[in-house]
Amino acid sequence: MYRSNHSMETMRRTISRKGECMKNLMAEVAALLEVEIGEEFDIEGIGLSFPIINPFKITENGLIGHKGGEISCSLYRLLTGEWTIIKKPWKPEEDDKYYYVNPDGYTESSRFFHAFDYSMLHSGNCFRTEQEAEANREAIMEKFGWE
Repeated sequence: MYRSNHSMETMRRTISRKGECMKNLMAEVAALLEVEIGEEFDIEGIGLSFPIINPFKITENGLIGHKGGEISCSLYRLLTGEWTIIKKPWKPEEDDKYYYVNPDGYTESSRFFHAFDYSMLHSGNCFRTEQEAEANREAIMEKFGWE
């Protein structure tokens, strides 16, 4: 743990110039890895001599492990492709807007708060964006035999 914190501090000093820090690139790193800042995900790795304890998330401070500590070596392994991110399915909170494909193949939206919404979630027909719902239209139509 000390070594990990020490290396992060060394990195911070290295990227510091004349007392001013360079631009924080963690949002770009998250986008590169196709996750959002603060989104929890699992990591899968190969050839490990130790178990990976999930979940993780990327914050403005770096890759954060399940106990809240920065893990710079794991971020390196993600960026080099040695480890892979396993995204967790999105689950809306109460009153969140979500999108779904109706039996006629149209994309509709709803607010998440009653039994219908839970049925959409558990059937795999619950998407964060309209674009995600549209991208999954054919699969949903086929899954439910709505073609």
